[in-house]
Amino acid sequence: MTKVELDSSGRVYLPKEVREGLGERFRAVKIGGGLRLIPVPDNPVEDLRTKTSEIRESDESVENLRKEARKRLQEDAGG
Repeated sequence: MTKVELDSSGRVYLPKEVREGLGERFRAVKIGGGLRLIPVPDNPVEDLRTKTSEIRESDESVENLRKEARKRLQEDAGG
């Protein structure tokens, strides 16, 4: 864990060892009493393609999801 401080303008300085490999842009998310910095990729579309490239949609999996959804709707409707 690294201690960081705000400067007089409210900026946070992240040491090199913390920011290496994370990029230069972040989203700041307030969580409870803290703050989380989430790296924003330089090319979000390409990043998403890379992360989802291993996911393959098959007709069978889609059909199974549809069947399960129909079944739950029927159960909820009392049938």
